[in-house]
This record gives sequence, C-alpha cells and structure tokens, in this order.
Amino acid sequence: MLRWILWAMLFASFVNAKSLEASYTIKYGVFGQMGIAQATYEQKDGKYHISLAAKTTGMARFLSGEREEFFESRGVVEDGLLKPMEYRHVVVRNSQEVQGLQGWKSVQKVSEKTYTFDHKNRLIRIKRSKSKNGEVYATSQDSLDYYADDDLLSLFFNFSTRMEDSREDKILYAVGANKKDGSIHVKLLGQNGDEKEYLAILNEPIFSSKDGALRISLDSQGLCTKATLKNVLLFGDIRAIVDDKKP
Repeated sequence: MLRWILWAMLFASFVNAKSLEASYTIKYGVFGQMGIAQATYEQKDGKYHISLAAKTTGMARFLSGEREEFFESRGVVEDGLLKPMEYRHVVVRNSQEVQGLQGWKSVQKVSEKTYTFDHKNRLIRIKRSKSKNGEVYATSQDSLDYYADDDLLSLFFNFSTRMEDSREDKILYAVGANKKDGSIHVKLLGQNGDEKEYLAILNEPIFSSKDGALRISLDSQGLCTKATLKNVLLFGDIRAIVDDKKP
C-alpha cells in the first residue's frame, strides 16, 4: 500500500528542472500521520537520478515492523524524456523470531528488486534478493513478461508528455506498477484554479480500497500537492500532502 501512496505523491512532471527536493506527510483517517517521505531529482550531463525514501511513523511504524522503503531510478535524458536504465526498490523492516531457548530476537529483513532495461530489445530483467541481518539467503534472476518505457519514478517526470492534452481515459505503463502488465489507467477530471485533477486507477485492491483509485492534484509546475486514496477499510481516506518543495 505504501508504494502507491508514494507513487501518487510524486506523480508529476519536472523534466525541465535540473534538481528538485520535496517532502510529504501521509495521513490516514482517524489515525492521523502514518508516514513521511523525502524525494530528490537531479539531472546533469544528459543523465538523471531520482531517489525516494519513505518510512512509517507512530502506530503504523510499530505495526509494520518499522518499515522503510527506498526507490531509485537512473538513466539518460533523450528528446526531453527520461529513459530509465535501472530501477531499484528496497524494503527494510524488523521482525521478532524465535531463537530456540534464547527466546525472541529482533531481526532486520531486507528485500531488494533491481530492474535493468534493455530498450533496444524491449526486454526488462529483474534481480531479486532477500537478506536477514545483513546475510543474503535468497536470490533469483528473471525477465518480466512485459515491456514498459518507464519505471514508476521516471513516469512521474514524463507524465505530461505521455498524456499530451488527452481529454479521455489513457493507459500508461511503468515497471513497478500493476504486477501483471505494468498498466495504470489515467483520466483527467478537470481544472480547479491553477491545479489539474486526475484519477489514476491502479487495478489493485490496495488496503481494501476497491480498485486502488487515486485522486491527484497537480499544481502549475506539475508537482503533486495532494493525493487521496478513497474509501480505505472503515476509516475513510488516506491522504498525502506536500510539506515543502525547493528547486
């Protein structure tokens, strides 16, 4: 669930910026703040680097085993678009495990996925690894069943070009999105002052939200100022709100 809220927060187009930093607070109904995130974007010498770090807070941090997530995209800039070469997603969390007669012991588990793009052959390779307290215990390599020009982070910055004045529903594709084919259904809802509002259907039952429907507001610079995941469980909406941004 957290990765989709992060996706909504950074859903933007900054391809003309050389650098960008933004921080967000994630709130969930009566529970209040449940997470914070920090995003950075850098572009230099025809190459780009995007990073996003997020962690749960308060009760959500306790219930999730102090869960933290890290996203990273690296690639080149061609014809005004970001072209990813590598996309990385890391999840870190703590859990309690029985250690024989010694009782329970806290262990740190890390799950990492690294995607490598072969645009020429329209192929994406994925390498997975899992570790416990710094020791790797499982690895695998494979190829995805689909190809996409973007990963989730590059799509944020390519979004305006991908949509290009579309007034109807449009399907975009990104590695890290829908597990089956990377698809995301996007619809322009309209204009509210200086902000444009979109609806993104992620086609996954996120946190008991029926279709994973995200309502997103973008300001005149293309930065997401607010994102809402509607009707979650019995407690209402999850909201991501921008705290600070600086070029």
